[in-house]
Amino acid sequence: ITSLAESQLQTRQQIKKLEELQQKVSYKGDPIIQHRPMLEERIVELFRNLMKSAFVVERQPCMPMHPDRPLVIKTGVQFTTKVRSRKFNILGTNTKVMNMEESNNGSLSAEFKHLASLIVTEELHLITFETEVYHQGLKIDLEVSNSATKV
Repeated sequence: ITSLAESQLQTRQQIKKLEELQQKVSYKGDPIIQHRPMLEERIVELFRNLMKSAFVVERQPCMPMHPDRPLVIKTGVQFTTKVRSRKFNILGTNTKVMNMEESNNGSLSAEFKHLASLIVTEELHLITFETEVYHQGLKIDLEVSNSATKV
């Protein structure tokens, strides 16, 4: 995955260099003028999709006394869950929540413990985690949800 992400970022940089060259040297009917914006948009879309697919719930919320059973959310129950993003060497470590240096398995992760009690109003629950990643001027919104569990 890291190699794919690196190649996508290199392609994006080459497209930016192409834009610089286009401003210096261009001619009537130049196909670069027509196709460069589409190429850049597509490579950014591919990179965002790769980053989104690497953001996962590592540890599902589970019953405190039975870690192999999914969590049944009830009023007054606290729980723990963990989300992570696969290790990308391209991201660096400038983050407050997910820190590579604190990682045991080489991935960015955040563990949420003793989350507040929730009022249960539906038969299924879904816990969604959202974050933003900024890389080379590109903002990527990441979202991941745990598996839905019957209450």
